[in-house]
Amino acid sequence: MTMVLLKPVDGRTPNELEILFKDFLNEQKFTRCARHATLQGYVAAMQLFLRIVKEADLRNIQDRPTWIGFFSALNERERLVGKQMKQTGVKASTLLTYRSKLDVFMRWLVATNQIKTNPLTSIERPNVQYVDRRFLTESEIRRLFQTCQYDHKWASDFIRIRNYTILRVLILTGVRRGELLGLHLQDVDLDKGTLTVRAETSKSKMPRPIPLPRPLMIELSDYLQARKNHAIAYLSPALFVSGTKDRAFGQHGLKHLVDLLAKESGVHFHVHRARHTFASELNRHGTPLQHLQQLMGHHDPRMTMAYGRNVSVDTLRPAVEKIGSDGYSR
Repeated sequence: MTMVLLKPVDGRTPNELEILFKDFLNEQKFTRCARHATLQGYVAAMQLFLRIVKEADLRNIQDRPTWIGFFSALNERERLVGKQMKQTGVKASTLLTYRSKLDVFMRWLVATNQIKTNPLTSIERPNVQYVDRRFLTESEIRRLFQTCQYDHKWASDFIRIRNYTILRVLILTGVRRGELLGLHLQDVDLDKGTLTVRAETSKSKMPRPIPLPRPLMIELSDYLQARKNHAIAYLSPALFVSGTKDRAFGQHGLKHLVDLLAKESGVHFHVHRARHTFASELNRHGTPLQHLQQLMGHHDPRMTMAYGRNVSVDTLRPAVEKIGSDGYSR
């Protein structure tokens, strides 16, 4: 996989800060074995920072006003959402994401004695409330399946089967976007009924076997047969492949698929909602949080606990009713 790099800012020669950022990326890639998606995140955050703070250098990045100005500009700038809609500012969670990625670089600069202080340590983090843990309802899931399998006219039967299988895998295994796109043929074992997220694509850097429900095993088998019978004699090791070229199904293809399904089904759908749905359903069926943590691939159990709080009143009611049946009622 090719190395992600900063694009030149305004066509000028990179300064010392940008050269050091390249050294930082190399260390993250070859020493820490950071995932490609992680490196892309660092680059995207730094690219945005340099675009806003045009005179950024080793001296002024140690000043609090530089960072306050950057965060202020993020909250005030206008950007296009879609083709026509303008939106001002960014969500607190987006602000925190940029800050967190840039903070890794700043801490590296301090650790390597390139700068003396990291002013981000003295700037309060945004207060983020993650409210988008909404799972898909049964009705929404049926509409997505109906749209993908029957309503939309795909370019070929192979693409229909592939896209439907991708949707089913997202909802029935809870894999992340990068994990889905990183799946190889060898990661599916229909004899054992498992799909394995490899360590190199897992956010926790640990391999994660996920049991497959029987209907999904059948759908994966049908997709693999369609892949095998395709006019393109695929050499790509990727599980999900392009319908027109011998290459993996990529990020842009997945975004197009998700956006299309959301628009045509009328369901507010994104990849992480599928993941929330998987976790919420497991939790609703009484899966112990330790098992849920393993299936979700959470390194920090506190991430899993968030789903433990996402329980409906109807699910909690039987436990409360037991109190009334244990001699406490009149």
